[in-house]
Amino acid sequence: MYSKIHIQQLSGREILPYLRSLARLRVEVFRQSFCNEFREFDQEYAYLKKHVEAKESIAILVFSNTTLVGASTGLPLDTEDEKIQKPLKEQGYDPSRIFYLTESVLLKEFRGRGITHHFYEMRERHAKQKKRFSLICLTYPEKISEDFPSLLHFWRKRGYVHHPDLYLVSSHKGKGMKKTYWIKSVQGEDPLRRNESKKS
Repeated sequence: MYSKIHIQQLSGREILPYLRSLARLRVEVFRQSFCNEFREFDQEYAYLKKHVEAKESIAILVFSNTTLVGASTGLPLDTEDEKIQKPLKEQGYDPSRIFYLTESVLLKEFRGRGITHHFYEMRERHAKQKKRFSLICLTYPEKISEDFPSLLHFWRKRGYVHHPDLYLVSSHKGKGMKKTYWIKSVQGEDPLRRNESKKS
């Protein structure tokens, strides 16, 4: 059957009508991909509400005809949980100047079509247009299922720098998962630049 793929970009409260479909998709993909960390539907729905409440957030939705088959999200780091901000703040980074790329999910049968490139191009462009952000960051777990494609080489090609010394440990059902940070410059600044306001 012919499948028509189209991509839609949303921000803030524009995401609300799609929240339930987005939460269901994330649960489905994460169950297949992550070794020991995934949230149930209610937890995903609650987490995604942050993207609705943050007016500078972004959600990129991929539809096959009318079915949601992929999504990629991001929001200002200073609207995220303190546990995600803390490792960066402790090293002098200013969360208000960082845009945080949250997860991307895509059903297996739609991978390999270049959609991931759109996810990053659109989110990076969104962060640059907001002006207040000088850095983009993401976190990545050390252990992940072989069904989930590695993006390490892809990130390096896009200019992301791995910081293994910057990490957080999240827990799920009594098990811990270490995630390290990858950071990229938005406006051409040094991606290792610290928050200068703390030095003044």
